[in-house]
Amino acid sequence: MARIKHGTLVADTVTAVPIDENSGTVEVMIVASPSPIYFRVDGTDPEIEGDDNEVVPAGIGAAIVVDLPDVFDIRLKSAGTPKYSVKGA
Repeated sequence: MARIKHGTLVADTVTAVPIDENSGTVEVMIVASPSPIYFRVDGTDPEIEGDDNEVVPAGIGAAIVVDLPDVFDIRLKSAGTPKYSVKGA
């Protein structure tokens, strides 16, 4: 079973969330203080509104599930300070 990671982003700062095992997909969810979260699963730092980023839209409970490659490091960034949850799906 994949572990679930929780935290709060610092505005305009990349946060790396290590994943202990590859479950095939990963879910990134906003749990409080909604602000869009931009993220990448390929080991590259995301940019706010940048190309080639996945994005979780602003809204408590908003989530996105994406395929997880062999990189075990999800990188998140937001202009705000949303609380997030990251888990293998």
